[in-house]
Amino acid sequence: MVVTDSVRAPRDLRLVTWTLVAVGVGASVYPHTPTGRAQAAAMMTFKAVTPYDAEPNTLGTFLVLTVGVAAALYDGADKQRTAQGLLCVMGLFLYTTATTYSRGAYGTVGVALLVVALFGGRRVRRFTFLMVPVALYVMLPSLPEFMKEHAVGGLAALPKSKVYDRSWAGRQKQWAERMAEWRQHPVEGVGMGVKLMRSIDNDFVRALYETGIVGLGLLLWLHWRVMKMLLHAHRSLAAWEQQVSLGVLAGYLGVVVHGVSGCPFMIIRVAEPLWARVGAVAGMVALRQEEARAVLAGEAPALQVSEPADSRVGPRTHGADLLPRPACNT
Repeated sequence: MVVTDSVRAPRDLRLVTWTLVAVGVGASVYPHTPTGRAQAAAMMTFKAVTPYDAEPNTLGTFLVLTVGVAAALYDGADKQRTAQGLLCVMGLFLYTTATTYSRGAYGTVGVALLVVALFGGRRVRRFTFLMVPVALYVMLPSLPEFMKEHAVGGLAALPKSKVYDRSWAGRQKQWAERMAEWRQHPVEGVGMGVKLMRSIDNDFVRALYETGIVGLGLLLWLHWRVMKMLLHAHRSLAAWEQQVSLGVLAGYLGVVVHGVSGCPFMIIRVAEPLWARVGAVAGMVALRQEEARAVLAGEAPALQVSEPADSRVGPRTHGADLLPRPACNT
């Protein structure tokens, strides 16, 4: 609500968007600095770490959000230097995501890029379907064997593999135990905070276990409403705002998919930037609705839209399509 209410002009959406992209750049650079490597060595891990957490899923899921937004901005950039800079930023995000060795992050980054490619333009499609596969083809043969085994462990057993995938096996055990308890209270669940336990690495299983069918239904309804709002904003707002909406939609869907193997919506370091971006888009939608109502009522001049004159993105309805349609009397 704080972010939503603070968006009173297009420049506010730009400020929120570029600030979070800058935070993503900082979080991506830190693991590769001497300080970040020393921290990883002290924690006896080969994975990318951040100043606030050594958990790779947390950093990987956060980068899913930034990749989606950066890809959408790259697709809609009207200046060559801006596009080149965003291309470098996406490369940094993807490289750091790879060094988290989080299989959940690998899959959800792919989901985010695919969403932007499906709804975006030719530029981001070339990046997603040409540049990324070529980079993977070049990099995969040089990866250490333990990384290859970790990447596919739990999904397909490697021949003669000596690595036991504790991560995937632990999750399967968690889910089976929680589902056995849930069956005793299927409608209302066992309750939140009823017992001290380790985190359930699945947002949907956790919602079903703690709040039952009712709570899981509300969670799915929330996801549907948020994604519907973001998709409608992408189709109805001004050009640059459309790109931001698409990037947030891609990141949001990626985090939802990551909820199958983790609890990103329970982690404040992921949930806070996620809802900040959703709130910023919702604030822009509300602002355009107010402007459209004022124009239709004759209380204000035509909408003032802050966007490049040569923007490449499609229709510019600037909020009029976001208004409820009046009923037709026949």
